[in-house]
Amino acid sequence: MRRNKEADKAYYEAYKQTDAYKAYLAKKRLRYAEDAELKAKIKERTLNTYYANREILKQVKQQLQSISV
Repeated sequence: MRRNKEADKAYYEAYKQTDAYKAYLAKKRLRYAEDAELKAKIKERTLNTYYANREILKQVKQQLQSISV
């Protein structure tokens, strides 16, 4: 079955003007914003944990060096 590209394009352009399409885009933007915010929080926690663990390892290393000297 052959499709009419011009009719499909016109339908899509008309659909883009509807409130349903605008609501869909708003939900999509909100989801991506929430995802980005969540990813940023996870990244921050991961970095904080990494740096905290690094500091602990430095302290342990210094303590071991002071004991072995």
